[in-house]
Amino acid sequence: MRRAEEGECEVRGPQQAPYGESRWPMAAAVIAAAVLTLLLPDELRLGPRWALPVVEGLLLVALIAGDPGRISRRSAALRAVSIALVAVLACGAIWSTFRLTDDLVHGGGETDSADALLQAGGSVWASTVLAFSLLYFELDSGGAAARAHYVPPTPALAFPQHLSPS
Repeated sequence: MRRAEEGECEVRGPQQAPYGESRWPMAAAVIAAAVLTLLLPDELRLGPRWALPVVEGLLLVALIAGDPGRISRRSAALRAVSIALVAVLACGAIWSTFRLTDDLVHGGGETDSADALLQAGGSVWASTVLAFSLLYFELDSGGAAARAHYVPPTPALAFPQHLSPS
């Protein structure tokens, strides 16, 4: 295989040692989402205040224990835990979005004060952005572990700048 020139993406085959992506940006996003869940008003949260952050934390600990450091180990169990974590984050974000929308239409505790509404709306928005960015991170080219073993010439999800040779 030829060496990649500057600006080109090198395609690595499965026979080469995997590089792996750092786990800490993903872990920081999960922790931020758990903190945002704790900040939500009780009416907008799915279940008790502690339930979702504990489940998210346990799934994150399982992922880190299964593949510490860089994300490079391909395993069906780790992939299932990663997908479960994203599903929990997305379900919590979707639930909060529906509850906030319902409170806006029919009136709720958050609509009594502009400060409370802005805080709740900001937390719901940020939780949704984090959940779906982690979903895209997990779906793009089969997830981080799959990308560590093989980088396709054209990624499944990419910005136009990634596809431009210059």
